[in-house]
Amino acid sequence: MGRKIAFWLLWIGFATYALVLAPPDQPDTLQLIQHLSTGEWQGLNPLVIALFNIMGIWPLIYSCVLLMDGRTQAVPAWPFVLGSFAVGAFAVIPYLALRTPGGSFSGAKSSLLKLLDARWTGVILTVGTLMLLGYGLHGGELG
Repeated sequence: MGRKIAFWLLWIGFATYALVLAPPDQPDTLQLIQHLSTGEWQGLNPLVIALFNIMGIWPLIYSCVLLMDGRTQAVPAWPFVLGSFAVGAFAVIPYLALRTPGGSFSGAKSSLLKLLDARWTGVILTVGTLMLLGYGLHGGELG
């Protein structure tokens, strides 16, 4: 029970920070997000480009873990995984609070679960993350 309360408190803390304490919206934020989303990266800080793309890798990592776990839970994991592509950990933390610990996977894996559980999927996600970090740190400006 303490674990569930801790996850809910963590989620409330993150939500409060995002809604109340986060820096105010800058005038060019929406334009920056549009440029990043459409691949118009000329003139953008490579570190910002790398971090934006890494935020796309994290939901894939969440998928590898949560969809396998979700087969043994009363609460399905897939809505939380889909939500993580839009809002990241804000969607994953409620699932972690709702799930029950334990349980073991049984039955046949679907093709999606086989893909997400494959060793090479982890290798590709790791290499992709390291390449993005290298690109961002090599050409980016921390200021």
